[in-house]
Formats: sequence, C-alpha cells, structure tokens
Amino acid sequence: MEHSCHKPPIWTVFLGFLLLASSVHTSVLATPPDPAEDTVKASPSPAPVKVIRSVLVLADSHGAGYFGRQLHKILRKAYPDAKVTLVGACGKAEGGFLGGNSSHCGVITINRWGRLQHVKGCAKNPCTEADGPKCLKRACRTPKLRTLLRKIKPDLTIVQLGGNSWYMGSMEKGWRRVVKRVHTVADLILKKDSACVWVTPSDHFYWPQDSQDAFAAFYEKTLDGRCTVFNSRPSHRPYLNYRESVEALGLKRRQHDGIHYGWFKARGRTISKQWASDIVSLALEVTHPKKLPTSTTQATPPSAQSDQAVAPNSP
Repeated sequence: MEHSCHKPPIWTVFLGFLLLASSVHTSVLATPPDPAEDTVKASPSPAPVKVIRSVLVLADSHGAGYFGRQLHKILRKAYPDAKVTLVGACGKAEGGFLGGNSSHCGVITINRWGRLQHVKGCAKNPCTEADGPKCLKRACRTPKLRTLLRKIKPDLTIVQLGGNSWYMGSMEKGWRRVVKRVHTVADLILKKDSACVWVTPSDHFYWPQDSQDAFAAFYEKTLDGRCTVFNSRPSHRPYLNYRESVEALGLKRRQHDGIHYGWFKARGRTISKQWASDIVSLALEVTHPKKLPTSTTQATPPSAQSDQAVAPNSP
C-alpha cells in the first residue's frame, strides 16, 4: 500500500524555529557567573573635610610657655593656609576668657606670623605715662572670648584650659560652676560654626591622682557630642606623668613647681613637643577625617568555604 506523505504547513516550521532560538537564549542568560568575577565593591562617600582658614587656641600658663610655642608652630605646619592665633593666660581658666580678667603672672599672644607679644600692662610690657590711666585699670587683661571669636572668626578652636579649675573643690560642689562655664565657652565656639577640640588638664604632682582622673572624665562627659576631648591624663598619655619625671631626674621640691614641664629642661621640651604634636594630630582627625579606602572583596566560592572549614590552618 502506498502511503502519502503530507508536508507540515510552513508556519509550523517557522514557529518551531522561534521556540528553539528562545530556549537557547534563555539557557545562556541562566548560566551562573564565574565566582572569580563575583566581587563586592564598597565605595563610601568621601568624608567631609572642613576648610580651615583660621585657628584660635585658648591656653593657660602651659600655652604661655614652650608648649604654647610648639603648639603654634606645629599648627602652622599642619594648616599652612590658616592664620593661627594663640592666647596664653597664666593662672586663668574658662572664667578668665569669659570675663576678660587680669592675670597676675602674664598674658601672651602668638599671632599668625609666629610673633609673641605680651599684653599691655603685664610685667614684660608695662604701662607707661603715654598709655594714660586707662592702661593701669585694664592692665594685663585676658582678651574676652567673644571678642576673639568676632575678630578671628576661627574655623578651628582648641581649648587648653582647666588646670586652674580643679582646685574649686569636689565634683558635688565646686565643679558645678565649672560645668556652667564650660557649657558657655562651648556654646560660643559652636555658634561660630567652629570645630572644637578641648584639651583636659595635664598631670599635677600634688593633687590626688584619682581626683585628677575624675576631673578629666568630667570634661569628657560635659562636652560629649559638642567638642572632641583630648584626655591629657597619664593613663592616656604616659609621657605626661609628672611624678615619673621628677623621680627619674631626682628633683627636690624646690626644683619644680609640680605642674609645668619646663622644669625638666631637655626632657620637658621633649614632653611638650609630644603633647603639642598629639593635640594637632587629633585636630586633624576632626577637621580632615581620613577617607575609608575603597575595598574590593572577592567572593569565596562555596567549595572553597567548605575546604576552609575542614582545614582552618591551611595556608
């Protein structure tokens, strides 16, 4: 018997061709990627950098000496485009800069060119007849913080005060006044949109160590979220241990005053330089935070993960 062969319609052939092409294309897209090419790239946004055109330093007697000159010098190198002004008021703390009180032991300023000047009326820059009677009334006064902020307009303010505030008494009594003054100083600085770094008092030979540690912690708590605090206690900066230097040099009571490192001569200069350098390093972290490096982490294939679990000590 002879069988007839019927050819399928042309449209069915064309449809089959389309289905075949579609299945091939889908299989290609479904092919898993090569693990070696599977990478995770983290590209964090650039860290904010504050432009520093002017720097103000408020300091006590430490700043009025060798330490202050070194701090000013290092700041000028760290911020070469900024005008750096340092004011060191001997015997003064936060209240001295708020009220503009006179200092019995001197007030100095180091201007943006590094020139040291003694405030008019101080022992090293006494009033003369030509200055008139007003000079004697305002002799050796600490410049008011409000005035300094208005004139200098600092983008960065470093406060190295507090060594003359500890003696006000215990945390429950005398330090309450310090809290108000610290808040006032911080408020004035932050209102000027200035970055703020606050340096706690360094070590004192005669004051109880636990009380000094508590005082530094008091500053950290009071300024939390407002100013970055540089803790100068020996527990954080061993080189600032005053008693250790006294014992190492074999000094007697009359050979030091219990607080200023200048009595240690060469050792004291080294300490002061290190202290100033560390403060500036923290300031740079505040104003120029380091950008996190872009990381490229290659994903580990599942097989390699299982191998590591079995042989954790393998190279």
